[in-house]
Amino acid sequence: MTTTANAVSVNLFCCAALFAQPATYSGAYDPASPRVFRSMPIRLLVEAVVGRPPGDALDVGMGSGRNALALAGRGWRVTGFDLATEGVAQAKAAAAARKLSLVALVADDADFEYGEAKWDLVVLTY
Repeated sequence: MTTTANAVSVNLFCCAALFAQPATYSGAYDPASPRVFRSMPIRLLVEAVVGRPPGDALDVGMGSGRNALALAGRGWRVTGFDLATEGVAQAKAAAAARKLSLVALVADDADFEYGEAKWDLVVLTY
């Protein structure tokens, strides 16, 4: 198996993200600051669920919920979590404004109770 430079950088980012403090992420969602994260769902995810029946989805590290909201809008039962309190608050507010059902939690990936055979779709993107 060959590791590309891009894969290595993604792995390094993921490792760094595991040890970051929640406050580090919450600042990235400050409405007064320049936008750091994209607001549109990832096209690959949107295309991957076309024609699939909705089920239970988990969005790991959901941020402000761009992917979780897209899935919820397509009828998926979505649970998402993130370290960023402000990001989760924004996801909840967006879900409420759009009248979408979304379980959004502030949680660490090491502490979240994933369950076994619980999810039809797991989203883990950046």
